[in-house]
Amino acid sequence: MADSLQAALSSALARLLRPLIRLLLSAGMSYKAFAEVAKWVYVDVATREFALEGRKQSKSRVSILTALTRIDVDRLQKQPPPGQSEGAESYNRAARVLTGWTDDPLFKDGRGGPASLPLEDGQGSFANLVRIYSGGVPVRAVLDELNHAGAVSMTQDGRVRLVKRFYVPTEVSVDKLEIYGMSAADLLATMHRNVYETERQPFFQRAVYSRHLPAEALDKVREYIRRESQKLADRTDDYLFKNSVQKNNGKSELKRAGLGLYYFES
Repeated sequence: MADSLQAALSSALARLLRPLIRLLLSAGMSYKAFAEVAKWVYVDVATREFALEGRKQSKSRVSILTALTRIDVDRLQKQPPPGQSEGAESYNRAARVLTGWTDDPLFKDGRGGPASLPLEDGQGSFANLVRIYSGGVPVRAVLDELNHAGAVSMTQDGRVRLVKRFYVPTEVSVDKLEIYGMSAADLLATMHRNVYETERQPFFQRAVYSRHLPAEALDKVREYIRRESQKLADRTDDYLFKNSVQKNNGKSELKRAGLGLYYFES
């Protein structure tokens, strides 16, 4: 049984790594650089999550769990997380601005949709939206990024109009790679819970597909899934905003939760 589980795990790992390795090779990351990051994560997870109950995790136990030397374990435990870029925060700020625009009554029009906002003038302005939701990023920087991503446009009378309510960088960038990492990590965390934490209620995880789609139907299928998934994403975004605390009073422990949607074809 153990051998069959190891074989299944190795097969799953090979499939999981294939798109990741394709990304790394496209970005010019060598195996040596990948291996160093993988070793750091092995040590960090073993240190933080696999201690014996009631005991502080030791370097010797981490070494046994990871099959790395104590010298490697000691070195890696002293290192900061790999990369430590500001990309995730940059992405989160842009996304928060768009969420505030679609959900905050201050920035809605008379029909309840996102209003076209004056750039600088008054409480219901784009500048005030950015001040409230971006965490101090300059207004022009946010406007330029959202415009570059195709999320906003300027009207003839100088107002800022929302084109789409989600933010995806248009080029290979730090932000886009951070989105890739967060989305993949969230999916794998849900998979881990559903496979190994069987005593807890499983998280929702489902793939719907057909193996019998003619190639000429893919454009139509892709558009249908994009349209219907966007509707669900928008409704979920509204629901999450209504249940979020905008200013924490210190009484609640804040958690991050959400829904991931993905489309695939092969």
